[in-house]
Amino acid sequence: MAAWRLGGDSRVPQQTVTVRDLVLLAAAERCAAAAGLRLSPTEKERLTTLLAAMTARQRRVMELTIAGYSTTEIAAQLGVSGNAVHKVRARMARSASGQGTGAHGKG
Repeated sequence: MAAWRLGGDSRVPQQTVTVRDLVLLAAAERCAAAAGLRLSPTEKERLTTLLAAMTARQRRVMELTIAGYSTTEIAAQLGVSGNAVHKVRARMARSASGQGTGAHGKG
């Protein structure tokens, strides 16, 4: 999969951004525009950072959610339970809010 390194300033850690990340970022921008909102450059950077830190499972759940699939449909496509999909979404929400996964990485 193609990937790029972002972060021209040597004081800023570089991150790898894949084509999928860019597609997800574009989808987020479309969703915001549909709601009459516009992502600021800071918000775009935050989203890019979050996307770069996501696991493959989190990315797939996000892709399917953006595509409009229900929890049940996502679970069926991934071969997991609906509860597992809810847990992945909860972990993503905690990461996005800066809360992390806790001391033991559970969540």
